[in-house]
Parts: sequence; structure tokens; C-alpha cells
Amino acid sequence: MEESTKSIFVLYPPESSEDKGLLAKVYLDRFANYFNYKDKEELTKLFPRLEKREYHEWAAGEIGDVYFKSEHEIDNLLTELNNV
Repeated sequence: MEESTKSIFVLYPPESSEDKGLLAKVYLDRFANYFNYKDKEELTKLFPRLEKREYHEWAAGEIGDVYFKSEHEIDNLLTELNNV
């Protein structure tokens, strides 16, 4: 993603809820490419609450809805990404 401004991870607080958690949209193909995951299926380990995946031509790949129910889940993600 040389000099790109394309999003890979976006938080959506207004669409979040106490029941489901904090919503994030993850651009799965971009995310996998940026963090050098060879298989985007590996991302399911990073995002255990990946609920919805849809292909969008304008995004050139899949976008997934991920919910975080606790700060601990967010910390786990950041720790894992720090080790990449």
C-alpha cells in the first residue's frame, strides 16, 4: 500500500451497542496485505467476533463487521499486531 490512504480498520461508535460491543469495519483483504497475512482466513484468530463478511467491488475485497466486547479483546488485537 505504497502512499495509500485506503482504510484497513474503521471504528463505528454510533452503530455500536452495549449488547454487541464496539463495532469496527475491517477491510479484510487490505488488512491481510498490510500486515503480511498470506491467508485472510488467519484473520479470524485476530477477530473472533467477525460477524458479517461482504465483498465490495469498490473496496476491492471483503469488509467484515467485528465487535469488541471488552478492552481486553482490543488489547489482545493490539498485542498480536505488535508482534507481526
